[in-house]
Amino acid sequence: MRRGGDGVYEVRARRVGVGLLAQLAAALGAARRAREMRQGDVALIMGTSQSCVSDFERAKANPQLDFVARYAAAVGARLTVAVSDGGSESLIPDPSSEDGQP
Repeated sequence: MRRGGDGVYEVRARRVGVGLLAQLAAALGAARRAREMRQGDVALIMGTSQSCVSDFERAKANPQLDFVARYAAAVGARLTVAVSDGGSESLIPDPSSEDGQP
């Protein structure tokens, strides 16, 4: 896919990424609160600072995927990632299936 001269693909991708990060942070923050954990508790388990956890929950940081996975594990949540080409077939095999097929 070629980027248009006006940067429309970049803007669209950035907007989707920001929205996705905010949704993810909100869901994991809700999981933390449901377990009556403080941000400091999560930070201690993750080996990071409370301010990093806070920045993530407010979608003020753009964390790497391993940070998000560690956060999910710290609050006892399960993180799954799905990628699709727009059709019905997933492009990431389901690790729970025996043959690796979705």
